[in-house]
Amino acid sequence: MKLEVPRRLVVGAIAALLLSSAQQAAADPRSAREHLETGLALAEKGEWERALAHFEEAHHLDPQPTTLFDVAQARMKTGRYRAAIEAYQALLAAKSSLSEYQVNVARRQLATARQKVARLTVDRSALAESDEVTVDGQPVSRWPVLLDPGVHVARARRDGKVVAERSVELAEGANETIELRPSPTPAPATAPRPAQAAPPQATSASWPPWVVLGASAAVLGVGAFFGVRGYGAWSDLHDGCGRTKTCAQDDVDAARRDVIIGDVGIGLGVVGIAAGVYLLVSGSKDTRQVGTF
Repeated sequence: MKLEVPRRLVVGAIAALLLSSAQQAAADPRSAREHLETGLALAEKGEWERALAHFEEAHHLDPQPTTLFDVAQARMKTGRYRAAIEAYQALLAAKSSLSEYQVNVARRQLATARQKVARLTVDRSALAESDEVTVDGQPVSRWPVLLDPGVHVARARRDGKVVAERSVELAEGANETIELRPSPTPAPATAPRPAQAAPPQATSASWPPWVVLGASAAVLGVGAFFGVRGYGAWSDLHDGCGRTKTCAQDDVDAARRDVIIGDVGIGLGVVGIAAGVYLLVSGSKDTRQVGTF
């Protein structure tokens, strides 16, 4: 069964679409006019940043050469010289829609913008042919590139990775060349060598034996002194005291004490000297071994 749409429904739908399109077309110029008037009011107050936003929106809604003229003027006031150059060039290409005054202003402002815009050239002689160079994230293939005054960043990418980067601050009318050079590849990290113990100093290794030898010699001397005195006193007591004569007990005790001190001192002195000689000989041997390691 074949269905037929009533003719009046088709006509009504077409009429509704045409009416909607007409209303939309009429609404854009009205909205554009509102943005334009707001932008002009802000420009009179010197609020050029906000005025520029309204001018650009007005031109987007209803592209007109006169609106583009206001956009270009606001771009000049805000230091956007590169975008202003594009706007003035577009205006002069359609100058038939402008007044003679606007054409003359556009020509003068275009010349001024070309003087104030900065130019940057990147020397890529140190880069590979396949490396991609970007300025502020935008690929660049022709130099110099026109830029607004301020800080800009140039990068070189190789296989998607940044191999060189440099920032530069450009003044009005600057014309500068910078070089992009890849950073050297860092050498592979190596394990640190274990620290070697410092060889013992000869003086620190030799002074203990000499101290032992000196102290032992002193003890030996003291022991010899008391030994000689004690044995001498004991001999005198032995010769002077006999069957007919009794020696004083204090003299006997003193002689015996000197003999004991002498024997102990001589014994300790001999042992100490032997120990000092051993330490001296062994220390000298260790020092020679360390020196020839």
